[in-house]
Amino acid sequence: ALCVEATLQRSRTTAEAHELAAVLSVVAPAIDSATRAPLRLVAVLDKSRSMRGDKLQLVQQTMRFMLRHLGERDQLGLVEYDTTVKVLAPLTTCDVDGRDKLDAALARLRPGYQTNLSGGLLKGLDLHRDVAGAAPVASASIQQLQFGNTYRRLSREDAEGRQPLGVGPPPPGAERVHEWTMELRFESPEDAALVQKVRYTLHETFADPVVEVVEPPFCLTRVGWGTFAVKAQLVLNDGRTLELEHDLSFGPPETIRTVLLPLRPTPAPSVQALMNPAHLEEAAVRSTFLFTDGLANVGIQKTD
Repeated sequence: ALCVEATLQRSRTTAEAHELAAVLSVVAPAIDSATRAPLRLVAVLDKSRSMRGDKLQLVQQTMRFMLRHLGERDQLGLVEYDTTVKVLAPLTTCDVDGRDKLDAALARLRPGYQTNLSGGLLKGLDLHRDVAGAAPVASASIQQLQFGNTYRRLSREDAEGRQPLGVGPPPPGAERVHEWTMELRFESPEDAALVQKVRYTLHETFADPVVEVVEPPFCLTRVGWGTFAVKAQLVLNDGRTLELEHDLSFGPPETIRTVLLPLRPTPAPSVQALMNPAHLEEAAVRSTFLFTDGLANVGIQKTD
């Protein structure tokens, strides 16, 4: 689990409203780098005149600290900006040679002039586009279906003729006169045949809050006194399970929404395909982050 640590500016403070600086640190649990997605990071570094001295040195130290925690499956790019923008290093693999190149690039950072913050950020995003644009995007096998509930309000006579399925009487002011039916509507019988059963989880006030339905369109009808969130777990024939949730609606005759689900199994890629550079690029986590100590004074300065 994530661990959050806070350090306040002062150890003591008053109960009155005032500003108080604090440093929040979020520490992630240790994880084997081989089990996580590869990282593609671009650091956009402010080297304007105001960054000279300790500020620029702190940026270099921070980047070197980050570099020590990146592995051979990760890549790091560096962009520097002052009045002008320059790529210090394209996305570079963080192996031994790559680390040396990135460290040498960081050592070349020197304070410059003004702050073209927008130009630096846009160039950092471009580094991702240059690589991601060359990688093909795999299409997932997604099916469209409709999920929700139909509804009708029963007369008091009809309601009294129904077997109560709840535990205890309704709360004061509520009546058990609301008939609702959960339903899954598929585009084709072939799609419906992919689902083995649907496991509905109802409100705890039902005598049997977990109900399995094994026949398409997997309808479940109940009579109750209030609304709640119905959870539906689709158990597929290939062993996978998919989760859906729907807020019951009492009012319109039906409340149905369209959902997209991967009902059809996708072939498992071979080891060779997984090691393909294009596949790795598609699976990578990408981020661009920016260092600065102030506002832009060149480049884009207004939102309009």
